[in-house]
Amino acid sequence: MKKLVIIIASILFTTSFSFSQKMVDDISNALKTGNAPALSAYFHATLDVTVIQKQGTYSKSQAEQVVQNFFTANKPSAFAINHNGTSGEGSKYIIGTLTTSTGEYRVYIYFKNLNGSELIQTLRFETEE
Repeated sequence: MKKLVIIIASILFTTSFSFSQKMVDDISNALKTGNAPALSAYFHATLDVTVIQKQGTYSKSQAEQVVQNFFTANKPSAFAINHNGTSGEGSKYIIGTLTTSTGEYRVYIYFKNLNGSELIQTLRFETEE
């Protein structure tokens, strides 16, 4: 019985981990290819978006358009994750570098758990300095 519990716990942990890794991979690919609709699949209903110095709180569809406008003006070619994990307060995050036709941008993504799903609550594109 003890072995069965360990096996089930291992399967649940692996499934949970792979979903999280899939989410990170999906987000990375969406950023690398400039695919705003794919990225918006992970948006919260409302989120804070900062593009360089312009900040706002947008609905999911408005945020997708803001991100699409950024991708159109700055065609992405690569995205590399510098850090990802969980903060001391339990918030998940990804910090990476987006390489575009106009230069490199630091990308900050913060997630909020909603009904067991991690959704993007904050998305920031800042110039690398």
